[in-house]
Amino acid sequence: AAGDGHTVIFEGRAELILEPEVGRERGEKIYARYLGVEGARAAEPQSWLNDPQHLLIRIVHAAIFAS
Repeated sequence: AAGDGHTVIFEGRAELILEPEVGRERGEKIYARYLGVEGARAAEPQSWLNDPQHLLIRIVHAAIFAS
């Protein structure tokens, strides 16, 4: 239901991964972790990895706030 969500705020340093191959390699590992190896190989996750707008942001947090 609307309004049942939570808010998470990260404070720290963020790095945009600009090298497409590095972003794809790390993205594949992240997808495999959460979707399983076979799930990461599915058409939809693969389309995300090959999308020119695919961004990977590395966050080194100093603090995390959640509500």
